[in-house]
Amino acid sequence: MTTLIGLVMVNMFEVNAWTMGAAVGLAVAFMILTKTTHPPAGANPLLVMLTGESWMFLFNPVLIGTLLIVTIGVVYHRWICKRVYPIRWL
Repeated sequence: MTTLIGLVMVNMFEVNAWTMGAAVGLAVAFMILTKTTHPPAGANPLLVMLTGESWMFLFNPVLIGTLLIVTIGVVYHRWICKRVYPIRWL
């Protein structure tokens, strides 16, 4: 979601210190509101804004990486550790 915030900001506003600060602030506020705080994710809007990424950045590498990490976690816990994982999805 922080990558999406960065993409929206870079496509709506000129990239400068104010918009980068606003993007990071929005990303951190969103993480706090959803109780999914992950400090390194606060840098995602900066990465997107400074490199000028396109909307495809959401799919490659973000979506592909996310699906890969979740798949590896589920396979590891269910097939190797023989535990139910995740206990519930949401």
